[in-house]
Amino acid sequence: MGNIILISVSRCVSYKNRTAGFHQNNLRASVELFNNTAYLNGTVGFWLNDNNKPHVIKNNISYKNESYCYLTAESELLSNTFFINNKINPEYSVDDTDFQSLDGIQLDEQRKSDGSLPDLEFMHLSPESDLIDKGVDTKLPFSGKAPDIGSFEVINGELDINMSPIISISSSTKGES
Repeated sequence: MGNIILISVSRCVSYKNRTAGFHQNNLRASVELFNNTAYLNGTVGFWLNDNNKPHVIKNNISYKNESYCYLTAESELLSNTFFINNKINPEYSVDDTDFQSLDGIQLDEQRKSDGSLPDLEFMHLSPESDLIDKGVDTKLPFSGKAPDIGSFEVINGELDINMSPIISISSSTKGES
């Protein structure tokens, strides 16, 4: 049987969770994580179990979590997980100046009168960030020569509109768990 992606999460921010920012919760299925940001989560930014299923993780940021990424896989199975253009390791150059704001209080702001999200700067890349145009194409819309790394795309050096996150959860086919 071919590989089936049952969970796909794109353009989401995980902030101040008690344990993990993005966690597979022992699901025995493949997971895609594209253009997400994990910030100030208790245990880890990204926590994935291998379960002999491949995962695809592209253009994500894990910043100031207790631990950046945890994979429960034996070394020979690690090849099942594809980390491409992520900033999840402390040796990468990511610091506070890469972001317009790290002030989570903005998340408490009221929605606009039409019900849409307020205009926020929280976790948006600053126009000077070296994470702009450094991602790989994941078929999500982007501005510039390549996608930005993280949840939000900088458009012509300006704060982007708050694009809706994309989450899809599919059911398995008969005979799969």
